[in-house]
Amino acid sequence: MANNKNINKLIEFLSLSINQNLKTASELCKWIRCSSPVQKDILKAKECIETATYTLNETREQLRGIPQKEFGFLSQSEIDKIAERASSLMPDDPSLHYHCSEAFTIAVGEHFFGQVDDRIRRMTTGFAGGIGGTHDEMCGALFGGVLIIGAIYGRARSNEDDEISYKKSVIYKEQFIKEFNGTLCQELKDTGYGSDGTQPCSVLVGKAVKVFFKSLMLE
Repeated sequence: MANNKNINKLIEFLSLSINQNLKTASELCKWIRCSSPVQKDILKAKECIETATYTLNETREQLRGIPQKEFGFLSQSEIDKIAERASSLMPDDPSLHYHCSEAFTIAVGEHFFGQVDDRIRRMTTGFAGGIGGTHDEMCGALFGGVLIIGAIYGRARSNEDDEISYKKSVIYKEQFIKEFNGTLCQELKDTGYGSDGTQPCSVLVGKAVKVFFKSLMLE
């Protein structure tokens, strides 16, 4: 997909720049520790470190903006495929069945990041079925969407901006409510979703994926 290709190109280009500057800085710093350098060598090492740090920060900001800019490249059929992927992860066979929070995060995460590692998959498990299968709290598909939004727009440091992540999360929640008339697992079960309902949760998760991508286009 177009956004993934552009992200990969950006990562490749900027990684080379970052790594080269870090390598040069590391070599110079090592030399500084073992000798009596002149002032220009110290300044050169400092400059390389600053350049690498600046490039790394710029990379973070550019990557945070790309998904929002390039959602227009996703056709409805492409979104449908991601939704189908999420639903397919929840078959009737218990040995092959992922929970709502897991299926959503895996399918949408694969689109943005290529793969979703086992640590992230495990982190989503407890949110399934309204937290631990109690049906008391929010749907796992809603949680999964907020998790993905955080991965794209969230912050890793306390001094970074949280506004976009907050805003996108609220929009997704509002659109989720508009589509399903609630956020709690039990509320959704009461409307007919779930193993005892007229539609399995896999249908809800597929619909939630479509709601998610629509939400990311909204301001």
